[in-house]
Amino acid sequence: MIPSHRSATPPVGLSLLLPGFQGTPYLATRIEPELYHLLLLPREWPLYSQLNVAFRQAETNRLPTHFLITPDSSLWLQPCGAVVPARAEPREVAITFGKLQPCDILPVDIDLIERYGALKQYVRERGDRTVGCDPDQGGWIPSTEELEGYDGTSRDGVPAGLERCEECGEWGGACLAPGRIDPLVLPVSCLCENVSECARCNEPFYERRLQSNWYDEDDGALHSVPGLHALEHVCPE
Repeated sequence: MIPSHRSATPPVGLSLLLPGFQGTPYLATRIEPELYHLLLLPREWPLYSQLNVAFRQAETNRLPTHFLITPDSSLWLQPCGAVVPARAEPREVAITFGKLQPCDILPVDIDLIERYGALKQYVRERGDRTVGCDPDQGGWIPSTEELEGYDGTSRDGVPAGLERCEECGEWGGACLAPGRIDPLVLPVSCLCENVSECARCNEPFYERRLQSNWYDEDDGALHSVPGLHALEHVCPE
């Protein structure tokens, strides 16, 4: 397996634009840049129980997850395992819920029922939104070292930065996005790196890693894998 997603040093004093729903505590999982999935957590739980579910959910889903403790305080649980405290600032984004199953069956009380009612009303008032896939395909702006190291292709035409996985035979790593005026590094995942799983059944959301890309050796092209596939998953009975 060739690691495709880089680990960055967590920033300090960060402010993040997150869903403006006030019914904390909850997890906000970024499915696409303009779409978040919300999972409400019981208020009666002590903080350590809320954190336990938050960390387990983020670790299994391997999608960008934010634990909103209060409407203006959050923890950013990154797929690489880093935890970043951040100020939460409200942002108008599309919201969905009830799709990503929690790692445990959460106890239902009056407060949770009322907050889910408020969440439904919050979503209803904002109407339907058209949500597109990430135009950056999970990529990032390259450093000077990355720009030099990922320049060009191999003799076989494979983008620089990709290596063949000894386990599955596919290509993985990271490379420059082709055909862009502004350089962008794209994560490329082989089949072995499909680590985005449902927290309830521990089955992969999709046949390939979400919010990443895969290299098709036959046509020499990169193909994006949208995070939207996570919402299509149904746990086996």
